[in-house]
Amino acid sequence: MKRYHDLRSVGKSIYNEYNDCAVISFANVTGIYYSEAYEIAESYGRKHRRAMNNNKLRRMYLDYGLVSEPWTSFLNKTGGKRSLKTIGQAFPKGNYIVLVRGHASSMIDGEIDDWAYGTKKVVKEVWRF
Repeated sequence: MKRYHDLRSVGKSIYNEYNDCAVISFANVTGIYYSEAYEIAESYGRKHRRAMNNNKLRRMYLDYGLVSEPWTSFLNKTGGKRSLKTIGQAFPKGNYIVLVRGHASSMIDGEIDDWAYGTKKVVKEVWRF
């Protein structure tokens, strides 16, 4: 189920928020409301209208339903370079957060649900929920 645009709309209209890709992707893969994801991210140190620090982001992932460590080892074994356009082929089932430089996207059953869908941004980490 694609939820990105609904979550983005809530963030923008109700919270006057931007730079909230961590909140949107987290809400999308876990199935929680934007408001819940926003409060959780805030409890991990995210500031209003600010991108979330990667270390805090990873801690939040580890504490909230992460199945395993980030799958960077998989990326290295397959030649390393997967883009948001091709990563879905490697993970056709399940809920994931995909990190690229400066952005977090949600991927559900192999499809990126985000404005960055289909771009050639290089994947750095894949987190399974």
